[in-house]
Amino acid sequence: MLKNILINIGIILILMLSFQNKAEDYNDARILANRGKILPLETILSRLYKLEKGNVIEVELEEKNALLIYEIELLTTKGIVYKYIFNAQTGELIKHKVDE
Repeated sequence: MLKNILINIGIILILMLSFQNKAEDYNDARILANRGKILPLETILSRLYKLEKGNVIEVELEEKNALLIYEIELLTTKGIVYKYIFNAQTGELIKHKVDE
């Protein structure tokens, strides 16, 4: 019983930290967009929807090789999940592929 309670407490703490990190990520992205360092996500999504119709299932703002990128997973109307990678500063599509 005590073991289950400790496991549940651990899960709750992990979820809380995950939510806090996501909130911090959102705030960081908003600050960067407001400062003109990156394009707003809405701009990137507008470009994405011109390429492919579907539902966004995940968005990440990451730094790779000193470049800020948006990684977006999209579930297409055909049921295929694609990963799109955009340059967060210019909005240029860097790469897209079927997500495995």
